[in-house]
Amino acid sequence: MIIKIDHIALASSDVIVDGLKLEKEGYAKKFQTLGLPNPEIKRGFMRNFKNKHDAALYERRGFIPIEIIDHKSRPEGCGYLLSKKESESGTSEIVVQTSNIEKSLSFWSLLGFRKTGKHGQLRFDSLVPKHTCIITLEEGGIAENKLDDAGFNCIAFITSSIERDNENLKKAGSVVSEISEFSSNNKKMKIMFARSKGGELIELIEPCLR
Repeated sequence: MIIKIDHIALASSDVIVDGLKLEKEGYAKKFQTLGLPNPEIKRGFMRNFKNKHDAALYERRGFIPIEIIDHKSRPEGCGYLLSKKESESGTSEIVVQTSNIEKSLSFWSLLGFRKTGKHGQLRFDSLVPKHTCIITLEEGGIAENKLDDAGFNCIAFITSSIERDNENLKKAGSVVSEISEFSSNNKKMKIMFARSKGGELIELIEPCLR
């Protein structure tokens, strides 16, 4: 079960420089780790996989946190998140590019998003913290987005049942990684990645209790 949106990933060639830009926009740095081991399960979702990467997480009240990631290779292409509009009241509006709107509607519905009634639009409401995310799908993307695409390229979610989500996404025909244990900012977790038939990339995170 998807509980909340954890962060949006931003590809970078320098986490320090891009972090300073976010600070000017009102974000505050939660943590920064240089030379972090890169999970092997990312390999199939990247153009240029490297063994190490730099990461920094920035937060702003009411906004979705942003994780800046330097994969140690120049970002290419363009992430599928075309634009985002947010407010401190806890509402985020994101425009997502997809190669097939109908296939993407099914994908996001598996993650707990509900159709709003407007064509290509979905909504996700989390209670802790209270936050609303509205996604508008725009057709025209490619079917194989990568984690090292330039710009915003992946949305990460916290889940309470990563094994079940993994199986459900596989059955729906998504490209799904294995589940791997990972440590970041002194916290242990299980993670996985998936790509929809429309091309969007997501990460699922299940925190380890011990």
